[in-house]
Amino acid sequence: MSIEHRLVGHISVHPIGLMEAEEDEWLMMHIGLAQLLFFFFPAASDVGSPLIMYDFHPDMMPDIMDALNPGIKLSDGIAGYQKKMLKFDRRKLLPLSTRLMIFEYYHACVQRHLYFKQLVQSAHDYQTATLASATVFLPFRRSETSGPASAPSVSKKTFIFVSKNPAFTLRLESLCATFPSAKVVCLLRDPVQSVPSMVSYISMVWHAFSSPTMLYPEARRLLGFCEAHYLYPLMHLHTSVRQKSSFAFVSYHRLIRDLALVVNRDLLPRLFADWKENSSTTQYLLREQDKTARFSSSHDYNF
Repeated sequence: MSIEHRLVGHISVHPIGLMEAEEDEWLMMHIGLAQLLFFFFPAASDVGSPLIMYDFHPDMMPDIMDALNPGIKLSDGIAGYQKKMLKFDRRKLLPLSTRLMIFEYYHACVQRHLYFKQLVQSAHDYQTATLASATVFLPFRRSETSGPASAPSVSKKTFIFVSKNPAFTLRLESLCATFPSAKVVCLLRDPVQSVPSMVSYISMVWHAFSSPTMLYPEARRLLGFCEAHYLYPLMHLHTSVRQKSSFAFVSYHRLIRDLALVVNRDLLPRLFADWKENSSTTQYLLREQDKTARFSSSHDYNF
């Protein structure tokens, strides 16, 4: 029996394996700073530690709740929260230099990924190229005067790096400082569904790598952890100096129900002013929407 099957073969939330595609958060594991490391060492982990909470601190929560008081306008609440954050004792957080140093490592990982992606794409385009107006880097290219063996020109393509990273929700300040032109999309799922799902999922992984005596260890502390993931992005993005067109909040249930409509008509036009709907993207989104409609999760839990 393989090591992979012994470790994660019985985890059935979504395809999990040592060579399966996963969130970028696992890159942090190589420097011992992954938030998700508490999956492997629950007894030694502190859900509220600065490393896990990162740009957020539990002491911010009362101010966030005050800002969301139904008795005041949201704009007034956000303005009040922003003033309080100017006085917040940021020594309670990881030092800013440390947080940015960690994200410099992640930035380097993304650079290497995009370089290799471009290299592979260039090689592929070389095989199928037709004459075009611009050229991209190719592994080799002779001059245009060298005869029939000359490499053809290929069209340069613009790539958008898309990264799904729920763990980065509490790292928005550091993320935006490292990637100032980044677009941020926050999916909002009904907490009545998402919170029990997350508590159950983490419990499942803890039981896979250790031997907790409770079915759902640290359930109450994880509830606060989930709460921070919902409320911190709302406050941070609205109080940051970033343009409002650089972030969006999207209903998870509406997205999975009308993926093509939400992405083409709402999300991308908001994030990219020059976005134009095209048939190939729409067809791809419709296929994904159909796959989502036919998907049935095997994640089963009962609190």
